[in-house]
This record gives sequence, structure tokens and C-alpha cells, in this order.
Amino acid sequence: TEALQGPPTATATAKAPSVAPAAPPPPPTAKSTPPAPPVEVHAAGPEAARFFTEGLRHQRERRYTEATESYEKAIAADPGNLEAYNNLGVVFKEAGRLDQAAGILQRALALDPKYEKALNNLGVVRYLKGQYEDAIGLFRRAIVINPENVESYTNLGIIYLLAERLEEARASIERALQLDPKHAETHYNLALLYERQGIWPRALK
Repeated sequence: TEALQGPPTATATAKAPSVAPAAPPPPPTAKSTPPAPPVEVHAAGPEAARFFTEGLRHQRERRYTEATESYEKAIAADPGNLEAYNNLGVVFKEAGRLDQAAGILQRALALDPKYEKALNNLGVVRYLKGQYEDAIGLFRRAIVINPENVESYTNLGIIYLLAERLEEARASIERALQLDPKHAETHYNLALLYERQGIWPRALK
């Protein structure tokens, strides 16, 4: 599945000890359902599929009001459309409507408690609301369901890094890199981790 990012992830050059501390790591990334051929879209009929596809287009163009309307219509036409709930939650998160994002993602999880994308994205929302322990629990649940969930390992590493739980951060970040050696955000987070541990040659690689 494709990760539809939140605000673009910042990158930074690792700094020497005498310079100001490095910037905090980027916020966890939200994952959204990618577009699929109409026959693969989870929808009860052509009307729900059409609204879902419209929502994807508006979402990628950052037209959040229109995306919200389209996804809500898709859900009304197909109340079991998990992808529409998930993507609507991402739209609310992108628009800064965190309470609504949490609510719609919880509705998705009420339909399917093992829906890993909603677990990851609800974890992102909890993180943004400062509810770190709740976020950690959600990311862990997503990993139990899918042990190859790179986004959730990356997000766990970010929270542990912010909390100065460096060994746990290292374990999560290194596992994410094992799963996806080219994951740019994870390499950035690993450099920050090395910097905080004082391993400067590794941080500068």
C-alpha cells in the first residue's frame, strides 16, 4: 500500500556537538488507500465507487472540503467502506480537524478492529494531540497485525526518540530499515538517534 504523507517531511544535516541541538524528528506519517481500478474499489455499487474515486482526486489536490463531501457520500452509499473512512480520517487530519479525524477512524475500527491503516492513522492523530502512550499502543497493535508495517515501526521510533527512550527508538528504527532500506524518513530518524547518542561518524553518513 502507498503512504499518503502528511506535511512534507523535513530533512536536516546532522550537527556537531558544539552547535544547537538537532530539530525534532518529523511527525508520524499517515497512510491512505491508493487509487485502484474500479473493480478493486471496496464499494457496494458504482455510485459509491464514483464518490470514492472523486474523494481520492480531491484529496491529492488538497481540496479538503470537496474530498470530505465525496468520502461522506461514499460512506452513505456504502456504510462498510473501510477505505473511505480511513481516507476521510486522513483528510480531517490534514485539515487540522483532529477530533473529527479520531472519530471517523474509530468508526472504521469499530467495523474492523484489525484494520491496520486506521490503527496507524489513529496513532498519528493521538501523537499530534500529545497522547503519546495511546499512540504507542495503536502503533504496536498495527505491528501485531502486520509485522512488516514500516510506517508503524517508523512512527514508534519517532515517539521513542522524542521521549528519549533511545534503545527502544533504535530497535524500532532499525527494524523499519530492515523492512525498507530505502525509507528516507527512517534514515533521517536514525541519524538523529545516532546524534543524540553521540555517535557522530554514523550520524554524518
